[in-house]
Amino acid sequence: MVGRDGARAFVVYTVLSTKRQGVLTVETESGEPQARFLEGEFPVIHDMGVDEGMVVLLVGTRAPTRFAPSREPEDLLVVAYSGRSDDAIELWRRRVAQDSRDDFPDVSLVVDSGKVYLARGTLISVLDGLSGRELGELAVPGLDERIAWRVSQGAGLLAEETRASVFELPA
Repeated sequence: MVGRDGARAFVVYTVLSTKRQGVLTVETESGEPQARFLEGEFPVIHDMGVDEGMVVLLVGTRAPTRFAPSREPEDLLVVAYSGRSDDAIELWRRRVAQDSRDDFPDVSLVVDSGKVYLARGTLISVLDGLSGRELGELAVPGLDERIAWRVSQGAGLLAEETRASVFELPA
């Protein structure tokens, strides 16, 4: 996963010895690594959003496995960091309700204009990027069958197999 904010790109990496994931910063012009923004501390980073000096991660509490399904659902967290310096300063964290036993959860996020949009099934929760406070929630038909979705300036775009939809999000 990669996200960009100005002259820096944020890239998820895996520490091979511990199988933990973290985030590096990379100079976008030269492609040279700058710093370890976030040391490899999470078993898995499922998704990442970067916008306006903020890095938001959707992380899991257990690493995915190909061989044995888990008996318990994975705990998912949304963790927001200030991305204005080379050091990750945690702003907030929030647990995400997750009922599925899948190794790849049906949860994703997008960060845009200081807000975090968290999709779970057919629901999008809108969170304030600085505090993590919930601003609203919207049911979007077809979101659970999505191929991809994006947000830009309060409008959402949903791509399904046979159609694309544009919808307004709560502010």
